[in-house]
Amino acid sequence: MKKEIKGFMTGVVTTAFISAAVFTGFADPVGKAINAVYNNIKLYVDGKLVQPKDAKGNDIEPFIYNGTTYLPVRAVSEALGKPVSWDGESNSVYVGNKPFEDTKETKEIKEQKEVTVSTPEELVKELGSNKKILLKPGIYNLSKLKQTYSENKQVYWQEVFDGNELVVKDINNLTIEGMGQEPSEIIVEPRYAYVLSFINADGVKISNIKAGHTEEGSCVGGVYSFKDSTSIDINKSELYGCGTEGLNIEGVEKLKFVDSKIYDCTYYIMTVKDCKDIEFINSSFTENREFDLVNVDNSSNILFNKCNFKDNYTGYDPEYSFYDYSLFNIKLSEKVVVKDSKINKNKCVHLAKNKDSVVFENTDISDNTFYKGEFLK
Repeated sequence: MKKEIKGFMTGVVTTAFISAAVFTGFADPVGKAINAVYNNIKLYVDGKLVQPKDAKGNDIEPFIYNGTTYLPVRAVSEALGKPVSWDGESNSVYVGNKPFEDTKETKEIKEQKEVTVSTPEELVKELGSNKKILLKPGIYNLSKLKQTYSENKQVYWQEVFDGNELVVKDINNLTIEGMGQEPSEIIVEPRYAYVLSFINADGVKISNIKAGHTEEGSCVGGVYSFKDSTSIDINKSELYGCGTEGLNIEGVEKLKFVDSKIYDCTYYIMTVKDCKDIEFINSSFTENREFDLVNVDNSSNILFNKCNFKDNYTGYDPEYSFYDYSLFNIKLSEKVVVKDSKINKNKCVHLAKNKDSVVFENTDISDNTFYKGEFLK
């Protein structure tokens, strides 16, 4: 298939110099006459017959010229699921993204403005794009702030069951970093609020920060939430309980969790949904409870490397057969990889729901209690 498509595209590129009429109306013809051979050529893509059409929906027949088969670029592009466009100024045909198109992958990273803060008021005021916020040692209780309507649509409060939650939206290139030898601490009081909730963020780094709740929570309300975000880096940080879970990420691409800890969370360790390229490196997950602990749904390329899972437990009652909570609950995802790690002294109904959902490489799994066996199935 790759060889055939390569030949198709070669023909398309050459045709651009021979006759623009092949491009279904992108430009005026160059005006060079050619002798083409039409031989009822059919186009198949992945075994499916495709009928080439022009921009108006009329059928177009491929032809042969000088031993090369030529196809309409629009037909080939659409068959491959790629957009196609014509730039008259440069006489260029674009299949897929244009060169240097402003996407999150090609966006220029601007220099960060560095600021130092010592109060929660100063911290929230400075949240925004292209910032490096240095937190002096101490405790930053966001719940002590005046929480009212804000015209700032990037940093605002939203109501949860027992208070308000701080939301940071549509920002990029932000660093939040503790300055001391010990992490600076960010806390909130509402049990149903995340300490920080990020939406559509790109390039967020959290370093040397300890974060959690003042009281135990239930139902919802973890430490960090990231939705529809890219390039997230959490390092040398602590995410602790009295929150339901340490990390909740949805629609996230490229997250690194390095030299950090999640501990004492009341419901789960984490939730990973619709994500890809997520790495946990040299980090620990300890004394968390009580349902499925590591939850991964519809995600790919999830790696735990040199991590430690210890003293976690799930609820269990032998009188109730529906208790099947696991350390790893992986659904509709690529196999999660756990390598060069330790899994010790955990008490769970199962190690994993499905033995084919997790790959353990050079990992010490010992001194655990799995009430109904390592795997449910």
